[in-house]
Amino acid sequence: MDNKVNLIDQQQLEFGRILEVSDLMLVGAIDEQWESVTELQLLREGLLHTFFDNSLELDNQSVSIGIKHMINTDQQLAMLAEKERSLLQGQINKFKQGKSAVKAYTI
Repeated sequence: MDNKVNLIDQQQLEFGRILEVSDLMLVGAIDEQWESVTELQLLREGLLHTFFDNSLELDNQSVSIGIKHMINTDQQLAMLAEKERSLLQGQINKFKQGKSAVKAYTI
C-alpha cells in the first residue's frame, strides 16, 4: 500500500512539473521570449514521454483536467505565436520595400 501511495505522490509531482512547464511556456510567449519557449517545449515533451511511458496510478479525472489545461495553454501559445509571426512578416515586408526603394534610387 505504501509503495502505491508513494508512486501516486511521485506521479502527482511529475505531472505537476509538466503543468508548471506548460505555464512557463505561456509566460515566455507573453514576454516574447521565444527561445525560452522552444527550450521549455522540448523539456515538456521529454517529461510527457517519460510520464506516459509508465503505468499511471493517478486517477483519470486528475489526468484529464491536466491535459485540458495543457490544451488550453497550447491554444493560447498558438495564438501568441501567430501574432508574433504576423508581426515578423510585416517587418520583413517593410524591409523588402525599403530594399526595393534603395535599389530604385541607386540604379
